[in-house]
Amino acid sequence: MHIAIDLPLDEKEYIDRRCPSLECGRHFKVVFDDWRNKVPDERAFCPYCRFEQDPQEWNTPEQQEHIRDDARLANQRDPRHAPVSPRRCGGSSGAKHG
Repeated sequence: MHIAIDLPLDEKEYIDRRCPSLECGRHFKVVFDDWRNKVPDERAFCPYCRFEQDPQEWNTPEQQEHIRDDARLANQRDPRHAPVSPRRCGGSSGAKHG
């Protein structure tokens, strides 16, 4: 089962991202529509260190917690389906202003 999870955007429609590289780990912002429409499904890169990784791996710790919470709620609401794991939820398929 896949579910769309809305991640909060700031007032200018930017989404927070975090480089998954252990050496870098820097936070940055990107326009959500650009992230969704221009970043290839296979790879995203860090604007600071140029590290490349699957776009699903760029969530901040706060976003990861939000994704885990939403997955937990989805499992509680509909236990008939296979358990939803945070990895299968993704996290950049939807966004929410606020």
